[in-house]
Amino acid sequence: MSIMCASALLSSLLLLASTATASHFTGGSMTFSSRKNLDGSYEVDIRFKEAYHSCYSFDNWYCGSGDCGSKSYVSGKVDSSSTGGGWCQTEGVMKRTVPNNSPFELHQSSCCWIYNTVSYGGNWRLLTHIDLGERSDTSQPNRSPVATILPIVRVPQNCPRNYNLLSCDPDHDQVRCRYGVSSANECGMCNQPAGFSLNQSSCTLSNAISAAQGVYVFEVVMEDYPNQHITLNYNAMAAEVRTPFVSASSNPPLSKIPLQFAIEVEASAPSCIEGEYLPRFIHPTPHHGEHLQARVNQELEIRVKATATYSSITDVVFSGPLNSTKETTTTGEYVINWTPTSENFGQHFPICFAAEGQYGSRIYQSEMRCVIVVVEAEGPRAHVTCSRDTMSVSIERATIAGIHGDHLRLNNNASCLVYSNSTHVFTTFSLNGCGTQIEETEEHLLFKNTIVTFDNPNHIITRKNEIEIEVMCKYQKKSSITTMFDAHRPAVNFTERGFGSFSYQFEFYQSGSFRNMRNPNTYPLDYDVGQTIYMEIEPVNLVQNTEVFLESCVATPYDNPNYPISYPIITNGCAADETVNIHTSHDPNVKFSMQAFKFIGQYDQVFISCSIIICQANNPNTRCAQGCTNGTVVAPSSHVHKREAAIQTGSHFISQGPLRLKRSASLTEAISPSLNLNLVFVAGCVVAVVAMHQLKRMQRSFKKRIQQREKDLQQVREAVESRKRSAQTAVEDSEKIFTELIRSIERRRSKETQRIRAREKTAVSPAEGRLKRLEKEINDLRRRNDELEQLSHTKDYVHFLQSFQSLSAPPESTGVNDEPFSPFSSIDGVRGSVRQLKSKLEDFCKKELKKISDSGKVLEIHLLSEMITSTNIVPRTRYDFLQYYHKLTLDLNTAHKYLRLTEENRVIVTNTVQPYPDHPDRFEVCQVLCRESVCGRCYWENEWSGHHGVYISVSYKSISRKGKGNEYWFGRNDQSWSLLCSFSNTSFRHNDIETKLPVESISSRIGVYVDHSAGTLSFYSVSDTMILIHTVQTTFTQPLYPGLRVNIGSSVNLC
Repeated sequence: MSIMCASALLSSLLLLASTATASHFTGGSMTFSSRKNLDGSYEVDIRFKEAYHSCYSFDNWYCGSGDCGSKSYVSGKVDSSSTGGGWCQTEGVMKRTVPNNSPFELHQSSCCWIYNTVSYGGNWRLLTHIDLGERSDTSQPNRSPVATILPIVRVPQNCPRNYNLLSCDPDHDQVRCRYGVSSANECGMCNQPAGFSLNQSSCTLSNAISAAQGVYVFEVVMEDYPNQHITLNYNAMAAEVRTPFVSASSNPPLSKIPLQFAIEVEASAPSCIEGEYLPRFIHPTPHHGEHLQARVNQELEIRVKATATYSSITDVVFSGPLNSTKETTTTGEYVINWTPTSENFGQHFPICFAAEGQYGSRIYQSEMRCVIVVVEAEGPRAHVTCSRDTMSVSIERATIAGIHGDHLRLNNNASCLVYSNSTHVFTTFSLNGCGTQIEETEEHLLFKNTIVTFDNPNHIITRKNEIEIEVMCKYQKKSSITTMFDAHRPAVNFTERGFGSFSYQFEFYQSGSFRNMRNPNTYPLDYDVGQTIYMEIEPVNLVQNTEVFLESCVATPYDNPNYPISYPIITNGCAADETVNIHTSHDPNVKFSMQAFKFIGQYDQVFISCSIIICQANNPNTRCAQGCTNGTVVAPSSHVHKREAAIQTGSHFISQGPLRLKRSASLTEAISPSLNLNLVFVAGCVVAVVAMHQLKRMQRSFKKRIQQREKDLQQVREAVESRKRSAQTAVEDSEKIFTELIRSIERRRSKETQRIRAREKTAVSPAEGRLKRLEKEINDLRRRNDELEQLSHTKDYVHFLQSFQSLSAPPESTGVNDEPFSPFSSIDGVRGSVRQLKSKLEDFCKKELKKISDSGKVLEIHLLSEMITSTNIVPRTRYDFLQYYHKLTLDLNTAHKYLRLTEENRVIVTNTVQPYPDHPDRFEVCQVLCRESVCGRCYWENEWSGHHGVYISVSYKSISRKGKGNEYWFGRNDQSWSLLCSFSNTSFRHNDIETKLPVESISSRIGVYVDHSAGTLSFYSVSDTMILIHTVQTTFTQPLYPGLRVNIGSSVNLC
């Protein structure tokens, strides 16, 4: 009875677990390497990756054959999908200690694959054959190929691709790929997807355009074969021979590993050209198959960057080793980081990655690239100390044998040397000096420099090993801004051979008299736009017979002149800003001023960094004497030869700040009151006061409505996020519960199996003894019967009488009925009970799942109604439209040379050619585009004036620019749509088809509303009721850019 109950419970739990975990597996792989221990055993490092809908890993690899030894295990997350697909890949590192180098196999299996073109799930199975035989060609145990892949690879249906599965072998063996076969337990579904072909010798997978949309599952087996005949030697079995590949049935491989993944064929893309919708990799992304070197205990950086014209790069997904991480820089690069440990030395690690771009709701994936990281021995040991504004580096000389400190310098900067003593080489430098590069991620500021070797140019032969040591300081952004860079900067000290030591300070003054220096305790300094900033760079102690030349100045958001975002103030001694005024010339100090510029207001604070050169006074051969140059003049050399006095120093950076715009900055004009104000002016003031009162009342009303709408919007967002969090929590909790349930079932199954086998042994052992005794008794009886048969035919009666007496005694009986014995009772009753329980459980599951489904439908309907209420509002009033307002700016690089653009986004036609530089995006007809594209819902307004009118337009970015014919105007081609606004005529034009609009009069302010996904373009005469002028219903295939075409005598403002 207990066996029947246990069997029924086990069956029920397995059925429930399989229902819960269905359709969650997206792929897996395994690789291995080994080393021999001193006691003759082997330690095998086995790395396996698994990918599911959520982040968890099963340690349920079982020994399939051979002696699999003892194990330890650790696992962790590698990466997950951020844009659809819903997968998370983890890597586990399993260490097994085996007593010898004989082959063994590991396998893992469960249910279920993600929904795919073959089934709504299907079992999965992974199998690895590990052979540690010592190779005759390397005298080392065999190593498996290294391989990894993204769990889900995405491709549009109309863009077939070749997938080069990474197939690198550390022993340089031939690697082949094939589909798994069911008879060898290498696969679960064992299907070869239609529309795809696998080249087994090159491990290349190809798909055709004929492949239907859907998810395709691939269960691939990788095998390695030697390139020549070799022998595998074992310490517990006879040696075996391995030969190059001939056919799968003729010779076995050295090892075989699984590589399983899915390819999702999605809807067709508008274009298959990489770099348009599909992301395209650009520098510094490594090439596919490239081998990268990493050193033990030193962080490896793999920089990945992609671009696309129409889609926005949203992520880079990757598959790599455990403890690898990913971060994003502000320049659009993704950095994959990994630090190898001493246990990784000499091993090969695969890393695969792909970029993802988003256009609307579609996600497009780039090609997949894979690289191999080879871990080398630990390099020079450098200790870096990061302080408030300096970086100190100390390197053990023992780790750079043969290199003297005099042969090292920073970033190939001749003035930034490294010093040494008997044990270390060392240097300290400023965070903004010696070519230190600044890099910004979402959370950190990184200051990087490189210590390199250099040769004396006078030496023909060099015997120094070249080294390159990257050093870095990492600061949290918030703490960097608030604690590191918000104080007044002290004087800068530097030393020049031939001049001695200098100390210069960079200060700000309150006026052009340069007498009242701004108090250092008041930093950061606040300025209004247009207010004059007075600056001076002067020596702390006057150096006789010298002059200072201001070579360059830039403004940057951080105290580093090499920051990629900067505003030039002075370049090559020339003013780069029209408001710059240099008040001194050929003096020991330099005074200059400029007006505060808007660049300051774009950041919390800004620093001014200048490069100065100290020269010998009154020497015509110095850079100071040359003054402003166009950058092509070669500066006099400052190289110092023996017995030659220096006449100028190198360039030195000095900085000060920060500066910032006043939060309520506005320039006010002092207007003298007039004693002769007339009544008209007074009346005008009264009217203005009344109008201002009404305006304030309208503003208060709008603010209340905005606040209420924002509150409603926030409530809906919070409700949606709350439901998302609740659903995600429920999914994670369910998967955890069922994961534990599966493990509990596995343990229970194992115990029940052992218990049944034990009872079987207990019950069968007595029976087997009795069987042996019965067989012996039968043999004795048969022998006695044969002897009696022979005696019956004898004619020797004396022999008969003698033999008969011995044969007549009956043989000893076994006594089979002495001990009670009964066989197992019939299992028909157990089977019937299990069937009955299974039927009841199925009915129970159907009822419960229906409840869950109904609850889900209620939630879905509720969310849908909320979304409809909050987002599908048809704009009617101007207030409704302003909810979709986007701030737009005109693109100076597209403006025609007769169009003048003002700071207020105003476009004016002039008779004077504007000093615009040549640019490939510039129109050759009088029109201009905006910098920003329009996606989703967007609204903006234009205010026009002039008798000849303006054309308010939208256009694809791909519109032709170089030409003066009518086909280049907005509305005269299939790339643009345009509304003509004038006092005498209103018309709409697209693809050179004009539609006259029966509009009697329109206001001077035109509103434009675009719903890109719905294909709607509407023009409105702006008023409280928003009068519709014209609307277009079409399909937009690219992002739209607002544009303006202006006729002579007219102008337009982009509001």
